[in-house]
Formats: sequence, structure tokens, C-alpha cells
Amino acid sequence: MKARAIKSILSRTILGLGLVASVASCKKDKNDNPGSPDNPNGTKIASFSQGDDYVKFDYNADGSVKKLYVKTDLNTGGVELDFTVKYDAQKKITALESQWQTIDVEYTNNVMSKSTIKQQGTAFAQTEYQYANGNLQSTVLSFAGEGDDLVPAFKYDLTYNAQGHLTKTSASLALGNGQFESAGYINYQYDGKTNPLYEHRQLLAILGYNISKQNTTVEEHFDIENQPEDKYQFTYTYNAKGNPERAIVKQGLPGGEQTEVLVKYTYK
Repeated sequence: MKARAIKSILSRTILGLGLVASVASCKKDKNDNPGSPDNPNGTKIASFSQGDDYVKFDYNADGSVKKLYVKTDLNTGGVELDFTVKYDAQKKITALESQWQTIDVEYTNNVMSKSTIKQQGTAFAQTEYQYANGNLQSTVLSFAGEGDDLVPAFKYDLTYNAQGHLTKTSASLALGNGQFESAGYINYQYDGKTNPLYEHRQLLAILGYNISKQNTTVEEHFDIENQPEDKYQFTYTYNAKGNPERAIVKQGLPGGEQTEVLVKYTYK
């Protein structure tokens, strides 16, 4: 049961984009400019959606994100939330602000180290980030407990290959006193093409979406006993610039019940 609970939180594939895959390179050199190495086609993503669930982007004149509109059953309870993105003079994200919530972002040595969700000034959730060699290595999610304390609940550890692509995400449940218990893991495969959401990886990571450098083609979920638990297979249709226009996502283990969903992408 613990593994299944973790999987439901780990698995951000409700929008079918490999969102469980890497925050892989929330690196120090964030660049949101069209045509940058993070966005070689110079095409800005406007939205991605699955059914009634979506994430939409509005941009500033310099190509940075001005507002973000999010509506998912898992993350927002089916209600649209719009966040205004705040920056400092160096264009580092300092906060996301909505009518009901504020997410404050902190940095250590110019690298994102913590984000705290507040409602009416009171913190009720927090994520701490640890980096090595420019790649995110682990995150710890904490939630409000008794009094004003934020209590660790989950930890995610990320493993990369020599090319810097995330190959595995391991999940753990907090036991208390800084101890964690393994609760399953996910392995990934990719299509070799740039993920159009990758240039916004840091922004989306603040909201709990983990964005890979390339588009995920296979996710294999394993439980605490290393047994296959679920599988997602992504089949993409690309536009003339090589960006995905849609993806058919097949969920289910071979030989078992399988379902399909359609994910759509639009661009500016």
C-alpha cells in the first residue's frame, strides 16, 4: 500500500508528458530565450493538455514566463489556478503568486534550494532541493504538522547516465528522525528529441512537475519488492520543427488491462 501511495504522488503523467521524468537539469544556467540551447527551434510552448486538464503559458517580451495557468484533478482539484511569476534583477524566479497562495523560492550559491508554499502567510508545504554537478540529485517534500512545524513526508532520489539523462527516480517514505524507507522506483527511456517544456524546467519544478531534457517514451514503475507495477508508453506525432504535437499514452502492464489517453501540445 505504501508503494501505491507513493506511486500516485510520483506519477505526474496525468498530462502524459513524462512529467515524472527528470527535473534532470534544473541547472545553474537557466535560459528562457527563444533559440537558446534549451529551445533550439525558437518555438514557445503555449499549452499542453489532456482532456480537461492543462497547463498554459503567457510570456513577457523577453521570452520569460509572465503567467502560468494550471488545472488538473491531481494538483489543483480540477480548479484553474493562475500564477504570476516574479523575478529578481538577474531573472531568477523569486516567487509564484496566485489569489490564494504564494510560493517563495530560495537559492544557495545561485542554485534553487527551497520552495515554500504559503496560504495567508502561513507555510503548509515545502520542497528542499539538493544538486551535484548541476543536476538535481534529491528532493524532500514536507507538509504542515502539529503547530508551525513542517514535517518531512517523501524523498525522491535521481540517477543519471553519462549523457546527463535521468534514468531512475527512487521514492521513499519518511519514518521520522531523518530516516526514510524505500517505496519503489521508476525507470525511463527517451525519444532523442528536445522536450518543449525543458526550458521551463525550474518553473515547473516549483509546482512539482519534473521535466526531462527529452520526451519520455517509456516509464516502467516498480514496487518496493522490485516487481513491475505499471508501465506508460508514449507514441508521439511531431510537427515540421520536430516538436511534439500530440502523444498517445498507453498505460498498463503487458498482458493486463491497458488504457490510452491523448495529450495535445500547442505553440506560439
